[in-house]
Amino acid sequence: MDIGIVAIAARAGVNHAMIRYFFGSKEGLLVRVADPLRVKHVAEGLLQPIAHAQARIIAEGVASGAFRPIDPKLFYFNTIGAADGLYSNRFTLSAVFGGIPNADPEMHIRYREQTVEILLRGLLA
Repeated sequence: MDIGIVAIAARAGVNHAMIRYFFGSKEGLLVRVADPLRVKHVAEGLLQPIAHAQARIIAEGVASGAFRPIDPKLFYFNTIGAADGLYSNRFTLSAVFGGIPNADPEMHIRYREQTVEILLRGLLA
C-alpha cells in the first residue's frame, strides 16, 4: 500500500512541509529512519544504478555532440524532483489550482510528457 507524505504527516501530527524541510521527501524520511543495511540496500540496489545510468547516458550524449555538458548529479535531482512534484503535492493542487483533489489520469499523462520534454530538451546541444 502506498501512503503519501501528507498521510504520514497527519498520522504524526505534524505539517507535511516540516517533513519536507527536514527529510526532503518521503524517500528521505524512509531512508533516514531505516537501519544502515536497509539504507545500503536502497542506495546500491535502486538509487546508485539510476544515477550511474543517467551519468553514462549524459557522458555518451556529450561525447557524441548531441548533449551539452551538464552536471549528472544535479540532473539526477532534477529528475527525482520532477517525478515527486505532482504526485506529492495534493495540497497545492487543491489550494492553489481550484480545489482539484488529485491529479486525474489525463493530468498525469500531460505532466509526464511535459516533464520529459523539458528535461530532455535541456540536455540538447
